[in-house]
Amino acid sequence: MFRLINPWDEVYKKDGNALGLPYRGFDKYLSRLKEKQAKIILDLGCGTGRHGIPLYKLGYKPYAFDISESAIKIFKSELSKLRIDDEKRIIVHDMFEKFPYENNFFDSIISIAVIYHGTVNNILSTFKEVSRVLKPGGMLYFTTSVNLESSKAINGGSSYVLVEKGTFLPLDGREKHLVHHYFTREELWEVLSNDFVDISINFDGDNYFEVYCFKKYS
Repeated sequence: MFRLINPWDEVYKKDGNALGLPYRGFDKYLSRLKEKQAKIILDLGCGTGRHGIPLYKLGYKPYAFDISESAIKIFKSELSKLRIDDEKRIIVHDMFEKFPYENNFFDSIISIAVIYHGTVNNILSTFKEVSRVLKPGGMLYFTTSVNLESSKAINGGSSYVLVEKGTFLPLDGREKHLVHHYFTREELWEVLSNDFVDISINFDGDNYFEVYCFKKYS
């Protein structure tokens, strides 16, 4: 399996909470959580908690993981400032490994600007785990970068090596050596349609496809 190299660990060590505010579509996601009466949530690739901490403040107790130890340390430190002790829910974990949760456990999973960082086979394995731990009818919400030009605009860098069709490895910039796969709408639909229904794929007007879908009941 192609392993994920995470340059963000160094970014977090240097800059701390480098990403700051939640993604622009987060408020809409919160509204849909309320509509669905979702309670048990996973923040996949949580970083320093830019979505997890607002969820805590709203009364949720999300589970969260990230491959970056530095990010998790910052996340837990921020929680401690809020007098929240939830060490067991916030962990270091690789999204390409089996998730440490039971089948059909979560009402919803959120993953912002994370899942596309891998080869196609890696990403497919992650989606299978997402489907396994999400309850039937559970809501998946994630974003994925639309193309190479968008990555260059966000992360800098100018030298990218083709790994496989649609997949590139940057050799410089903030995300140096972090693999990126750029799904087309058609590819996303094909990948998701086996396990999910009511699939909505929309361009956010900037750099990402914003995706909502729901796990099939059978």
